[in-house]
Formats: sequence, structure tokens, C-alpha cells
Amino acid sequence: GTNEPVDLQYSIHVCPRLMISEVTPVFPHLLSFKDIKNNPELYCIPTFQRSQYDLIELTKNAEYDKNRLLESFYAWGKEVISNIVAAPEGGNEETSQDEDIKANRGYWADLIDPCSGFPLYSKNGSSTYSEVDGMQLLLKYRVEQVGPCSVVLHPEWNTFCYPASLFTTAPPPVILAAVQAANTKYGTATNPVGAVTQDFAIYQVDAM
Repeated sequence: GTNEPVDLQYSIHVCPRLMISEVTPVFPHLLSFKDIKNNPELYCIPTFQRSQYDLIELTKNAEYDKNRLLESFYAWGKEVISNIVAAPEGGNEETSQDEDIKANRGYWADLIDPCSGFPLYSKNGSSTYSEVDGMQLLLKYRVEQVGPCSVVLHPEWNTFCYPASLFTTAPPPVILAAVQAANTKYGTATNPVGAVTQDFAIYQVDAM
């Protein structure tokens, strides 16, 4: 992890049924964890970090920036997960990050590894998560074809951005408290430019 300030944008979304059907092969244990299909209580937290270089370019600077932003996302995301699973009310207070991260209250959370599309903590499923498809569905951001790859275009930063996502079954108040605690740790007042943005919102995406 890193103790450097994280310059990160995030939003919190109720996963539509279409997304739930797509992420259950990524997190197959969710089907046994709870009846997620009939009682969808899954949230996605897409994040963006602004990069110093255009990340679609195949340069050493772009590669360095990707690695830097990956470490920042890991640090912030792991802190959010730790806060979610650190249940203050009852239950066994021991938590594990070996396989599935579950909270003592029954909440679960995991990061998507941006490099592979697989979960960071949970056992790999039969498919990977597409950040591009997820950002397009939840945020309605434009997508551009660059060679054989599709890339998501941030409305302000264009391709100077690093997208990554976190999923959890925790309810919005728990998510918000966990995010705010991570923001306090990694978005320091000593570097306002690097402070984590406080643009929290709950979005409901209608999907047929």
C-alpha cells in the first residue's frame, strides 16, 4: 500500500439486475452467500483516478503511471473493505483476507484487480469483469475503440484516467462510512489537490 494522498473520484450505485447476472460468474460464491438474484442488494463503487499521462499510449511513463495508480487504488480500496468488514456490532471480530472477505454482520466486499479483471480476494470465477462495460452501464460514459481494445472516456480527463471498481453487499450507510474513513486516511488536508473527492451519491440504474 501507499500513504500518499489519493486523488480519486467515486460514486456508489445499486447494481441493476443486468449487472448482477454479469458479475455472479465473476463472484460465483455470491450465489451461495445469499440469494442475490431474487434479493439483489449488491452495490458497485466505480472509481477514477486522473493520470499524468495518456494511459492508452505504450510508453514507459504511461506504464509507470498505471502502476502508481494501481497501488493507490489498492490502498484506498483495501481500506474501504477493511472498514466494511470491521463490524462494531456483535459477532466474531476476527476478519480474514485470505479468500472471501465477509463482514461479521454478513456483509461482503471485494475489489476487481484492474490488471486481470478477476477479484482480488475471492476465488476466481468463470469470467472476468469488464470495467469498460460497467462504467458505460452505470455512468453512461462514452467508450472508444482503440485498436483491438475498448477504452472508457472520462468526461473531463478523457483517456488520462485509471478506472477501477469495488463491489459490496453492505447497505449505503455502511458503505458511506467506510468510504469516508478511507478518504480521511488517504485524502489529507496537507495536499488539497490530492484529496479524495467527496462526491458521494447513490444511483439507481433501471435495467429491463
